[in-house]
Amino acid sequence: MPRRRVLIEILYFVSLPCVYSWITVINPFLSNGMPTGWDTAAYLAWTNTLRTGGLSYVQSPAFIQYSGLNVLPGLMLLSTVELAQSTLLGYIIFQLVVLVLFFISTLVLSFRLHNSATYAMLSFFILATSFAFLRSSRDLYASLLCVALLQFALVALLDLKNSPRLLPSLALLLATSLMLFTDVEIGAFGIVVLILAATSLTSFKRLPLRKALRLHVPIAAGGLTAVTLWLPFASSYASISTINSVRGGSADWSSTFDELGGPLLIPICIVGIGIILYEWKRGSKNASSSTLAAWLATFGVFFLLVLVLRPGLLYRVALLLPMYLLVSEAMRALYQRYAQTRISVSNWRIPMLIALIGAGAIVSVSSVSTFASQTMAYQTSPYLSQQNFQVLSNLTSVLHSIDFSPSATLCLIYPQQRLSQLQDVSVCTNFYDNWIFATVGPHLTYYGTLENLTANVPINYVSSDERMTYSFYWNLFQRERTISSLNVLIVSFMYAGNHLTLDNLTSPVNGVYGQAVNLRDPLPHGWVPSYYAVTQSGGYFASTNWSYFGHVLESYSPTPVSPRNNFSVTFSLFENADGNYSLDARMMDYDPSNSPIVVSIDNRNLFAFVYYGSLQPQIFSGNVGLLGRGYHTIEFSTLPDMPHNLDLDGIRLSLSQRAMLIAPELMPSDWQVVDGNGNVTENSPNNNLTTVSGTPSSQSGLLGAKNLFSQPKDFSGSKFVVVKINATSNSIILWVTDSNGNVIRYDADNFSPGNTILLVFPIAMYAYSFISSTPPNFSSIDSIELGVSGVNQAKLSFSFPPVNLASEPIPWTIL
Repeated sequence: MPRRRVLIEILYFVSLPCVYSWITVINPFLSNGMPTGWDTAAYLAWTNTLRTGGLSYVQSPAFIQYSGLNVLPGLMLLSTVELAQSTLLGYIIFQLVVLVLFFISTLVLSFRLHNSATYAMLSFFILATSFAFLRSSRDLYASLLCVALLQFALVALLDLKNSPRLLPSLALLLATSLMLFTDVEIGAFGIVVLILAATSLTSFKRLPLRKALRLHVPIAAGGLTAVTLWLPFASSYASISTINSVRGGSADWSSTFDELGGPLLIPICIVGIGIILYEWKRGSKNASSSTLAAWLATFGVFFLLVLVLRPGLLYRVALLLPMYLLVSEAMRALYQRYAQTRISVSNWRIPMLIALIGAGAIVSVSSVSTFASQTMAYQTSPYLSQQNFQVLSNLTSVLHSIDFSPSATLCLIYPQQRLSQLQDVSVCTNFYDNWIFATVGPHLTYYGTLENLTANVPINYVSSDERMTYSFYWNLFQRERTISSLNVLIVSFMYAGNHLTLDNLTSPVNGVYGQAVNLRDPLPHGWVPSYYAVTQSGGYFASTNWSYFGHVLESYSPTPVSPRNNFSVTFSLFENADGNYSLDARMMDYDPSNSPIVVSIDNRNLFAFVYYGSLQPQIFSGNVGLLGRGYHTIEFSTLPDMPHNLDLDGIRLSLSQRAMLIAPELMPSDWQVVDGNGNVTENSPNNNLTTVSGTPSSQSGLLGAKNLFSQPKDFSGSKFVVVKINATSNSIILWVTDSNGNVIRYDADNFSPGNTILLVFPIAMYAYSFISSTPPNFSSIDSIELGVSGVNQAKLSFSFPPVNLASEPIPWTIL
C-alpha cells in the first residue's frame, strides 16, 4: 500500500506540471503558431540581438532592451534557441524549462517545510490554478525564474541549518548570486527574504555566533559577489530600471486583488498568514513559520513602499506573495484542528469538519474557475500573429542574404493602436520594435511617418504618451545615427501613416516597403508630395502617370460651391534657415476660367496662381518673402464663388534671390464702344465702375468696348488681365491687339449672370478662341477690348471696375 501511494504521488507530481504546460504553453503554440505573452518579444529581442550584434551591443545602454547584468534568462533562452535551431521552438523550450524549475523548487520547498506529500500536493494544485502563476507563466519568465531560485535558496538554507555541509552552502551562495543576475529588483527582494529567514531560524534557537554565521555567510558572499559585478552597470541601469521608469501612476487594484487570491482565497490566505505569524511569535522551532514569516515580512514592507512610492508597480509586487503556500498552511492547520477534535471527542468536531469541507470547497471552486477563465482561447492568443511574424522572418532572410548594414537600416514604426489606445503608444511601439530586434536584429528605429522623417511634416499627436514616444525615439535616433544615407523600411502592419506614400516604394518582401533616403536631401529636388498634406478638404487622391510621386490631390467642381464645401489643403513645412523664400507648386495647367489657387503663408493670404490653359503639368512659382527658421503653414484654396479644377502634385519652398511680387498695373479707363451700338458711362451708377450698355452687333452678336492705349504696353512675360465684371449675358470676351493690328481673342463663360464675377485672362498662346494669321506681339499691345455676347438679345449691358494688368502670381490685394 505505501509503495502504491508513492507511485500515485510521483504520478501526480509529474502529471500536473505536464498538463499545466500542455494547456498554457504547448497547445496554444500548436494552435496559433506563436508563443503567448506580450513580453515574449522582449526576451527574443535580447537573445537574437546577442546572436547577431554581439555582447557589446546588448550591453550598450542605447539598446532598447538593455538590462544591465539581468542576463540569466537571456542566456538560457539563447541556449534553447541554439539547441532547437528555431527561434520560436527555442522559446517554447525555454518556457518549459522555467516552469519545470519553478514546480521542482515548489515541490522541494514544500517537503522541506513540512515533509508532507499531502501539503506538497495541495501547494502544487493551488500554484497551478492561481491567477498570479497563470499570469506570470504567459511572459514573466524572469520573475518566475528569480522566485524559483529564491525557493531553491530557501531549501539550501534549511538544509544548511540542519547540517553544516559544503554543498548546501555552495547552493545557497550560487542561488543568491543568480537571483541578482536574473531580475535585480526581485533578487533584492529575495536577498531580504533570505537574510530575515536566516536570522529567524537562528534567533529562536539562540545558536552560537559561529553557527549563525554559517547561514548568513553564503547569503552575504553571494550578494556581495553579484553587487561587485553589478557596480560598473549600476548608473546606466538605474535610469531604465523598472522602479525608475514607472513613476507615479495609479495602482491597478483589480489585477492586484486577483493576484493576491481574489475574493474567495484572500480570506483563506489571511488565515494562513495568521497561523504563520502566531507560530512565529510563540517562538516555534518550526522551519515553516520562520521561513514563511520572513517572506511575509519582506512582502509587506515592499508592498507598502511600492504603494506609496510607485503605485503603478503594485500589481508586480503582488505576484511575489506565495499564496499557494499560505493557502496550504491554512488548510493544513484546519485539518490538524479537526484531527485533534476527533481524538479528544470535542464538541468542535462537527464545526471543524464543516469548516474544513467549506474551505476545501472554496479552494476548489476558486481554483477551477480561475484556471478555466485564464486558459480560454482569447487569454492564450498571441499578441503577434503567425502571419505577421512570417513577414518579419521573410524580411530577415532577405536582409541577411544581402549582408545588410544595421547602422544604415532604419525601421519606421507608427502603430495603428495610436488612435485606439491613446496612452499605450509607447508600449505598442516598444512591442513592435522588440519583434524587429527578435527577427532582423540590430537596426535604427524612428517613430513617425515617412513624411515626418523626410519632410519634417509634424505629427498630429493624439496623446501626451505619443509626444513622449516620439521624443524618446527621436533622441535615440539622433544619438545612434552615424550616416545620412539610410535604407528606410516600413512594415505595413506596424504603420498607420498615409499608405499612398508606400505606392512608389520598393517591396523587398510582401508587406514590407523600402526606400533609400539621404537625410541631407531626403526629397527629390526638395518637392513635398501633395499626400504629405497635414489636412485637406474637398479633394481626393488619384494616381497619375505625370506625377513625380504617383498620386496627385484632385478637386473638381464645374459650378461655384458653398464656402463650407470649398477646396483647401494645408501643408506644414520646416525650414532650417532664415531667408527669402520662393514657393513652387507643380499642378496640371487647366483652363483659366477656373478659380485661381489662393496661397496663404502662416495665415496670411499672399497671392494666387492662375492657369494658362496649356493642359500640361506646370510649375507655378511665387516669392513669399522672408521666413524664419522653423515650421510654416502653407494653405492652398479655391474661391468658393467660382468653378474650380485642380490636380496638385507637390510643393516646395526654397531660398531665393528673387524680388517680391510685382505690383499690378492699373489700366487707363478710356473705353469706347466698337462692337454693336451703345454708350459708355464712367463711374456710374456705382462709384468707380465703368458701365457699357447698348445693342449687340447684328453680325457678331457682340457688344464690346475698346480701351486704346496712348502708348503700346508690354503684355509679355506671364501677364494676366484681371477684371471683375457684372454681365447679364452668358459669355464674356477679351480682345488683345498689338501695334500692327494682330489680334487674339479669349472667351470665358459667365458662370453667374447678373452677379459680379472674377475673370483672369492669361496673355498666352493657350486657351484662345481666335488668333490672327500673324500672332500678336505681346510686348507691344496697342489696345484691349472687353465685350459680351448675347444672341437674340435686344439689349446688353455690363459693368466693371478698373482693369488690372498683373504678373504671375496674382497679388491677393486685387482678388
